[in-house]
Amino acid sequence: MRRIFIVVIWAAGLMVASLCAWQIFQPIHTETIYADFRQRLEANLRKSTDHARLRQSAVLTPLEITAVVGPLVKQCPGAVVVGVIDRNRQVVLGWGKDTSGADAGGDTLFETASVSKAFAGLLLAQLVEVGDLQLEEPVEKVANTTIPSFGKHKVTLRQLATHTSGLPSWPDNRGATTSPYSRRDLWSYLRQASLVARPDSEVLYSNTGFALLGDALARKAGGSFNDLLQSRICKPLAMTHTGVGLKADERSQLAIGHWAGKTAAHSSAPTAGGAADGIRSTVRDLLKLVSAYIGIQPTDFEPALKLSYDRYLAFDEHLDSGLGWFIDTEDGTVEKSGKIAGYRSHVSFDPVTKVGIVVLAGWEAFPSPEVGKKLLHLMMARRNSIDSGGVVD
Repeated sequence: MRRIFIVVIWAAGLMVASLCAWQIFQPIHTETIYADFRQRLEANLRKSTDHARLRQSAVLTPLEITAVVGPLVKQCPGAVVVGVIDRNRQVVLGWGKDTSGADAGGDTLFETASVSKAFAGLLLAQLVEVGDLQLEEPVEKVANTTIPSFGKHKVTLRQLATHTSGLPSWPDNRGATTSPYSRRDLWSYLRQASLVARPDSEVLYSNTGFALLGDALARKAGGSFNDLLQSRICKPLAMTHTGVGLKADERSQLAIGHWAGKTAAHSSAPTAGGAADGIRSTVRDLLKLVSAYIGIQPTDFEPALKLSYDRYLAFDEHLDSGLGWFIDTEDGTVEKSGKIAGYRSHVSFDPVTKVGIVVLAGWEAFPSPEVGKKLLHLMMARRNSIDSGGVVD
């Protein structure tokens, strides 16, 4: 019996030993191991490449910017400052002098003219997002006073911000933009004015409409348009050189404006509270606004940023109308330009490739919009090249 037990134990041990030997000495599947290694390597390379692409900047070099702007600057009697930005870098270049004779640069002040309307549109979007206002709310309800209407058709906030209110381009009691024009002057006009078209029936670019919009928002907030601008946009974005009017210590930083004939222009006065044309700013400050729009600068009003460049209607065959902004129907870029006595401005950005541009000039004949779009398109192309596998030094 003992022998049988020993034989069974020996046989079991031999079987276990055989199985272990088979596991140890079976052929090694090198192809499987190599394939697994190759997959891991490729995954790591993809992560490394994606990270490198994210770190690649689409911003143009100073030499590339100068190649576009330099020949035009030679014809310009005033200062020109250009700023470009993406998620990784920004470049600011200036030409000419400010009032003090110092070289123009990122902190040189310019009239932004109608770029002011983009600020007004963003303020409206902010108040809508927090529930203080509604886009389709009648303006006279917000301003708590009577304004022109077209029969039963009341002008709404959205119509003011998209140039479909039926209000004329300028109030007929507004003289040259270099002449003072107060909120009282605006309301004196509105008490006797008539709409030139039924609201929403046609698109008519209206400085009057934006002057009214800014004043209505200010009345809602219980202060001036500049107070609202400072509290809701400038302070959160640290835009310390942006506002309506000019502080005494900022006068020497102002770029001198020039008429189309290259003679120096008189300073402009804001139309009413300044929402239509009265904001002064710098390239460096405006790049902070652009950085918020393209997601570089975190804000607590991101939904309002997006609401302000929603497409509300067709402005013309090339542009759709946002709230103060315009959206290019071909390339999807968001833009606003301006021109006022002695100055030309342009701000634009692409929400997809996340690049942006600011061009400010102290000459009303300077092609700021054309220069801005050309530089923006160059950066968009570079970003797309990077994202598709190209590498930029």
